[in-house]
Amino acid sequence: MWPGLALLILLFLRPRALLLIFILWRTDTNFHVVPDWNVNNYARFFTVPTYLRTFAKTLAMQLELVDQALERGGEHLLVAARGVSRVAAHEGNAHAAQNGDA
Repeated sequence: MWPGLALLILLFLRPRALLLIFILWRTDTNFHVVPDWNVNNYARFFTVPTYLRTFAKTLAMQLELVDQALERGGEHLLVAARGVSRVAAHEGNAHAAQNGDA
């Protein structure tokens, strides 16, 4: 249990906490992070068209990837697009081939 919990904290919770801190801190003119709590970054995000356009494109791509994954039964989009077919239970079974059951 402890290794899994440590991995969860290290790879999931810690980056989220750092993201929250850096979102709420400000940057100076040299792009150094200054520990001054404010919500100006959110105000800038909603007022600068470049940020909104990038967010909209990213969201559209995520929605398309989820839609493709659901349509293809969980197959990855790039793997399915290359024409890799699914393998049935009797195909590609190395253990059966070694025992002469194929």
